[in-house]
Amino acid sequence: LMLPHAVVNTSNVTFQSQGDGKTTYRMPEFRINFVHMSDIAQPPEQFVDTHCARVIDQYSKEAENSIVDISCRSKVPEYLNGPDGLARDVVPWFTRWRKEFTRGLRCSNFEYFDHPIACILVASSEDDDPIQKFQSLYDMPSLPSLFREGTVDPNVFKHFVLLHDGHSSDLRRTEETLRKMQETFGPSACTLIRINSLAVDCPNNEQPDVWAQYREFPEGHRGVRGRFLSHQDVGALAKFVADVAVSQLIPQIDRKIKILNQNVSAVRKGFKNQVKSWWWSKPKHAETREGFIESTGDGTGPVYLYNAIESQIRQLADLAFMLQDYELALSNYRLAQADYKRDRAWREYGGANEMAALCLFMLDGSKRETESCLDAAFNNYQRCAMTRHTIRVTLLQMDIHKSRGRLREATEALLRGVSSDADDLRAALMMEQAALCFLQMQTGAYFRKYALHLVLAGHRFYKCSQRSHALRCYMSALHTYRGRCWTFIDDHIHSTLAKHSIALGRVDDAISFSVRLLANNANKPPE
Repeated sequence: LMLPHAVVNTSNVTFQSQGDGKTTYRMPEFRINFVHMSDIAQPPEQFVDTHCARVIDQYSKEAENSIVDISCRSKVPEYLNGPDGLARDVVPWFTRWRKEFTRGLRCSNFEYFDHPIACILVASSEDDDPIQKFQSLYDMPSLPSLFREGTVDPNVFKHFVLLHDGHSSDLRRTEETLRKMQETFGPSACTLIRINSLAVDCPNNEQPDVWAQYREFPEGHRGVRGRFLSHQDVGALAKFVADVAVSQLIPQIDRKIKILNQNVSAVRKGFKNQVKSWWWSKPKHAETREGFIESTGDGTGPVYLYNAIESQIRQLADLAFMLQDYELALSNYRLAQADYKRDRAWREYGGANEMAALCLFMLDGSKRETESCLDAAFNNYQRCAMTRHTIRVTLLQMDIHKSRGRLREATEALLRGVSSDADDLRAALMMEQAALCFLQMQTGAYFRKYALHLVLAGHRFYKCSQRSHALRCYMSALHTYRGRCWTFIDDHIHSTLAKHSIALGRVDDAISFSVRLLANNANKPPE
């Protein structure tokens, strides 16, 4: 119900930095990520890989119709830009894959971006005892493993929603239940939301499906989603989300940042604490450090619970980043880097470097320091065998280089990512991105490298059984190589295209490619 209203207008809200300058600033909007409690966990790698492969497979038909005919450089702008002259998304399958791939890395135990900072508890007005229902929903055994293991502080901001269905609930009983809720949890923490206010015989069959991008219909389901919601119902949902965000959630985050900043300043900042850190270079024993569990020797490194000072520093940095206070975030990521390096917590050290690089980019900081942080993140993720995180850093590095017009460096980052990853699908997608970077360069040599890397991408697509995408890459490369009299390259591409066409049931195309292959061989001198 709330997902379509997750972007809240905050242009009239004034934020104050908790850094040294105490400057004020504004954010045009505030985005809320609504997640069901059962989804607060990192999915298994195999599940994510299978899901991402399905996403690419969904674009098979579109891929077959997206063959690019670029035989000369004059056709490049027409391909890369839309009719309005603005850059267009020429590889939508990559955009969708990247979104799902990144989602697969959510809720890790060393980053706080996907950890809940608030909880909306919902009970139906038809429940026998809604108040008891609310209390049971937040019992510790009912919470996700991140709470039970001590990674996340269970004392988060909570708001209680009583859901009233106009088709089946007694409004008088519902209002009495709301009164008891307000007595138990406080008036500001409780809200009554009404749905299905339209009568059963008067549905709104023209209701726009604003939930389509978030939830698919179950198979076999028919009808209009939300057709019994009145305009007042939809407006009340939007108003509820905006009110909770502006009057409760954002102030709660701001208070949390202040408390964490005070704790960190008392323990880590200031001249006295810096002198202590100079004298004390080795980590303390685990039993003398609150919230710290030493490494068990299995290669995972130490574990920091939510009450460890290192976790508080990282959480402070992440919360500041969420509120776009990049200077405060950067100072605390740097502080966390030193602690993680001291503890040999290479996974956490890599994560702090990754976010420090992103802060530097947002602040238009030192390019050399940005690159140093990205390289440190890549190398430390690789040291911990966290291949998917190295790919995330690679894609971030690609974006930063491309935004600065450094396409050669972007291709170098992508090719390094390919060499570090044995997964054929991810390698194919990165190789295709490298090809597009070469295409945007201005010299003929890079134009040829574009075609070469398309062939390499096609080969990796073939190895992961994505034949439609393999066919597209080889066909697009063939158009670029056409008329250059490079017979051995032509032979390889025509032979491969004939095989892919047969596998895809395109017999006529397979015959055509085979005929061209034979014609090329007929014109060759005897060896």
